[in-house]
Amino acid sequence: MKRRTALGLLLSLILPRIAWGRASPEDAQAMVHKAIELCRERGRDVAMREISRADGPFVSGELYVTVHALDGMCLADIDSTKVGHYMWMEHDPDDRYFTRDRLQAAKEGPSGWQEYKQLSPVSHRMQLKRTYWERYQDLVFACGFYKSLMSTM
Repeated sequence: MKRRTALGLLLSLILPRIAWGRASPEDAQAMVHKAIELCRERGRDVAMREISRADGPFVSGELYVTVHALDGMCLADIDSTKVGHYMWMEHDPDDRYFTRDRLQAAKEGPSGWQEYKQLSPVSHRMQLKRTYWERYQDLVFACGFYKSLMSTM
């Protein structure tokens, strides 16, 4: 009986992650909160450096944090080619301007969710990405997880 209970508990923890990929909405939110806490405690410069490290504490499988100023300037990303550039016009294959939409929403509210398509750094396939974002001061921190396009049809 104890073995079945333990197996049931294990499956209840694993199955939601299989449906959404390797990460969950809670994982994305926790990563954003951790990044904001670092910014609050150690300052922007340290936080942006740490968040941009591909081998750093803000990258875990498909999860990684990005930070943009409200004007669209990318301040932190594991893709160093984006840092220091305005990402206002970045869009997905369906012409969703996801950075612009996120930043506009952050001017109206403190946090939220959005969905768009993006190349997964883990599967190297175009997948639906669900991203949690949160505004802290004049910065917008974001982290998302990937969902199979097949499961959305």
